[in-house]
Amino acid sequence: MSPRCPRRGERHLQPRRHQCLAVCLSAADESPARLHCGVQQHPIPGNDKEIQMNRRAAAVAIVLTGLVFSPLPAYAAPTDLTTPAPPAAPSADTQTILVTLDHAGSDPEASAQAAVATASQAVGDGQVTDVRRVTATTVAVTLSGGVSASEADQVAAEVDDQRNVKAASTATRFYPAATDWEASLWNINAAIGKYGVAADQAWGVSTGAGVIVGVLDSGIVSHPDLDANRIAGYDIVGADADPTDDGVGTEWHGSHVAGTIAAVKDNSGVVGVAPGAKIEPIRVLGANGGSEADVIAAIHWAIGDVGGTASNGTPLPVNPNPVQVLNLSLGGESPVCDAPLQDAINSAVSKGIPVVVAAGNTSRPLFDFSPANCANVIRVVASTYEGGPATAYSNYGTYDAPATISAPGGSGYSTQCSGSALNQCGGVLSTVTDAAASGAGYDFMFGTSMAAPHVSGVLALLRSIHPEWTVAQLTAAIRGSAIPVKGCSAVLCGTGIVNAARAVSINNFLTRTKAPSISGKFKVGKTLKAKPGRWWPKVKVSYRWLRNGAPISKATKSKYKLTKKDKSRWVTVQITVTGPAGFASQVEVPNSHKVKR
Repeated sequence: MSPRCPRRGERHLQPRRHQCLAVCLSAADESPARLHCGVQQHPIPGNDKEIQMNRRAAAVAIVLTGLVFSPLPAYAAPTDLTTPAPPAAPSADTQTILVTLDHAGSDPEASAQAAVATASQAVGDGQVTDVRRVTATTVAVTLSGGVSASEADQVAAEVDDQRNVKAASTATRFYPAATDWEASLWNINAAIGKYGVAADQAWGVSTGAGVIVGVLDSGIVSHPDLDANRIAGYDIVGADADPTDDGVGTEWHGSHVAGTIAAVKDNSGVVGVAPGAKIEPIRVLGANGGSEADVIAAIHWAIGDVGGTASNGTPLPVNPNPVQVLNLSLGGESPVCDAPLQDAINSAVSKGIPVVVAAGNTSRPLFDFSPANCANVIRVVASTYEGGPATAYSNYGTYDAPATISAPGGSGYSTQCSGSALNQCGGVLSTVTDAAASGAGYDFMFGTSMAAPHVSGVLALLRSIHPEWTVAQLTAAIRGSAIPVKGCSAVLCGTGIVNAARAVSINNFLTRTKAPSISGKFKVGKTLKAKPGRWWPKVKVSYRWLRNGAPISKATKSKYKLTKKDKSRWVTVQITVTGPAGFASQVEVPNSHKVKR
């Protein structure tokens, strides 16, 4: 009997070293609504202390009439990462008196403490528990022991009448107008995350103004960090113009994705990669995932095509605001990209609209999942705060379907980080809903669903300042400005972690006049030689030899001698060419060959 899917909010104890990611798989002989839960174990670095891990099932199903795909957990549930909360207020029986003396004297702290202690004895049972000099003549004296606000006012009045005291009053406690985590997001701010997207360093050039990003997901909720940047969308599932996410079975996935792309910058809550862009929410997912037919219809509607229908067959209205970028943090298990879906993607690309797709969260080749295995999409795998691949869950590229780029998805386990008020960099913090906080909810999540919107946000920054660029140029700009992923290759992880600050500095592209190649026999003991091809303008070249897509240790020269370890393996070389400042670098990987004895 398969383990059941955890109920919403349910927590389980798992050893940190072997946390389990719950992957809900839909049995092919059952209805899409009946899910079975298989548990895949992936080692995650850490100690052996048991931690709580929320295993809310992350099933995003794509169901085609007559065929049920195994749902791809294209959104990740929060783990032991704690949702941030404002600091707790001090105890009600603690009061602070601000005492300002006529003159500083030799020991103002002692003078102020004596004055408050004397007055306190006359009023109640308060005891001095802390004394702090604020300025040369002002001292903060804290009382505890059941002192009420009115009693504190009496103490202050008594102190105010004492000799050598200029003024005394009860200190007022100040609170922020709203909790502000904008400067504490490792995935957004360069000062916090060396391997985030450094979006804050790009905003002087572009904020994504004038760009509409279509988010095909579970819908959206009203939220103070989203409302100003949200335009009218559509509910393909419900066949109406209200794409509100009720949260049932979705855990506000679409709102979390939307916040990463374009949460407003208002010194409150969180901020998105492109805070000047607009979000067009298009609901295609519900509690049991969504149908491929709805996703296809949604793509066509989003880009301004006509003639499509909603889930119930109702004709879709014309979209008055076609998008400039599409984000699909969803997917289903399928070895092929169906022709109608590929046609929809091709239609978007032909109109200059990049289609960003999450690679999936099963630690498997992304080639096995649609739409990540479709042509002409930007395939996004997840990276971590430490700059490595998120091997605990992220799908990866292969020679047949290489990853395009990486982006912050989080590690999935608690990761402390310096410089952040959150002190938590194991997941991505973004917008959800919280009825108790008038909708202003926030939560940590991790997954390739969280990685993809970072790329969509950077593309919005670029589209805003380069409306004339093609999808190929936009893709070349983000790939050619990425930060390499530690210990990974362009096949498995793409060219690196998307970097907004570097991407907006790109204004030109290299011209290739001859393709790179490899000469020599692919046989153990033989030496291969990489040829970089010809480029304009002049470039610098670096090499990284690959075995089955993974980097070979210390193999970074133009020549490589095949060893016994290469026998029956597929070997090629990753060639990186770097041009002058302002030019996007380019990474080329010639066809691999199987090594013979």
